[in-house]
Amino acid sequence: MVRSVPPGQQRPAVPYSGYVKLSDRARRGILQWTISLVLLGALAGTVAVLGGFEPVHTPPGYVQPGEPQRTTRWEFRVDRAELATKDYSDEKVLRVWFTLTNLWEETLSRPGDRIVAVSVGDELVQELIWRDANGGTISMDPGVPRRVVAQVKATELPQTGDEVTVRLGDESESTGLVSHGWALGREINAVKLTVEQG
Repeated sequence: MVRSVPPGQQRPAVPYSGYVKLSDRARRGILQWTISLVLLGALAGTVAVLGGFEPVHTPPGYVQPGEPQRTTRWEFRVDRAELATKDYSDEKVLRVWFTLTNLWEETLSRPGDRIVAVSVGDELVQELIWRDANGGTISMDPGVPRRVVAQVKATELPQTGDEVTVRLGDESESTGLVSHGWALGREINAVKLTVEQG
């Protein structure tokens, strides 16, 4: 209850305390909002530290030769590696044989750049020349498995009995306003092969 001041008298001055006195209800509301914001910040920080909302995937591992490996547009079976004589010369080349299936809805000529890479010693070779089993160009219809070979352009060739590693990556589709293409995604698995004589 507020006392009325008689006419002609002034109300006594209240010393300024530096803060506004809040009711208990207002203090509880501010405290609840503060706690909620702190918890929300902690949750966002935890999600960010754990990698965000990206889908979780297992790190690349090693699989056996011939085991099917699926990417967005392909199924690979890495069959074998051979050291062979280049056509019409005595020069040796490293070839990796695959059974390849096009999983896409349209005909494709070959896997995209850097989807398949081959580790030869300390060198990672990403430039491969793709051919069909008879040495011709590849045209892959959807759903039809084909034997294909990739010639590996390594600076130093391995010897028969050496080990090479075939690394498989996935692709991601990028669609822009004026362009459409495929980009190299994450590495999915690798296959170790012993080089045979071709």
